[in-house]
Amino acid sequence: MRRSRLWIPLLIAGACTPVSTATRPVPSSAAIEVRAAADAWEQAFARKDGAAVGALFADSAVAYYPKGAAPSIGREVAIRAWTANLRKPGAYHPVHIGSITVARSGDMAWATGDWQIGTDSAGVQVTDQGKLLTVWQREAAGWRIVALSARSYSAAK
Repeated sequence: MRRSRLWIPLLIAGACTPVSTATRPVPSSAAIEVRAAADAWEQAFARKDGAAVGALFADSAVAYYPKGAAPSIGREVAIRAWTANLRKPGAYHPVHIGSITVARSGDMAWATGDWQIGTDSAGVQVTDQGKLLTVWQREAAGWRIVALSARSYSAAK
């Protein structure tokens, strides 16, 4: 009878042992910094603050937008373009950055996400949406977008 009770402590100890000892990797400081910059970019779009949207572009940034528009080059051009776009009647442009990957060097990162845009044109709401890819580089003033490519879902139609 005594032998049959010896297995009880072993059963309890086994039940308390974690099944897996794997842990999630801790984000690097660079990943945390890029996420903060991307969050600031999203919030600037939400506030319709074109100057803040454009300020996160590098001086020599290049942006490729959907629908065959010519590439936009530079921070000042981005500030002017986003300020004008976000002031249009009925303008909205939510952006969401999902995945961020930091290069091993720690000074470059790329992020993917989703965007939508809408404005009133002659009383008609014009909308579009798609995916985006941003390339970020660490500069003295913080993380800046050096390249942006936006793909419209409707461009394939």
